[in-house]
Amino acid sequence: RLTNLLMLDFSHNMLTEIPASFCSVTKLKSLTLHTNHFLRFPPCVTANLNMLALDIHHNPLETVPNDIYHIATLQTLDLSETNIAQLPVTFGQLRTLRTLNLSKTKCRAKTLCPTLGMLVNSLAVLKLPAGADGTGLASGLASSHGNDSMQPRSPLQI
Repeated sequence: RLTNLLMLDFSHNMLTEIPASFCSVTKLKSLTLHTNHFLRFPPCVTANLNMLALDIHHNPLETVPNDIYHIATLQTLDLSETNIAQLPVTFGQLRTLRTLNLSKTKCRAKTLCPTLGMLVNSLAVLKLPAGADGTGLASGLASSHGNDSMQPRSPLQI
């Protein structure tokens, strides 16, 4: 019934899962799930191939699913205030990702460099957790991509 829905906000609802009927909403461009009780990514999220923005911050998430790359159109992703400590290798396949918020997560520069190195040319905004060495990450991104003088497509804000 809601197959033409473009934007959906489930924030502040104490949800632990999304109803299976959500899987039929395939034209969704923006999904807001922040401030709930998701322990894992809802399976239907990675099945939506048209999504541009996903905000799932302030949830007790510990992992990002390997199939996150299925959302090939994703441009903005907010994973802040979660328990995520690393990103899957497949995360580097999100070539349209422009904004990534990892503030207040358990991620550290050492675990992020290999994955984010594949996104250095697409990311414009990267928000890191406090204590993550942004300088070390910037040089790590360039060297993990195999080019110490690599410049992003637009200025990368770290």
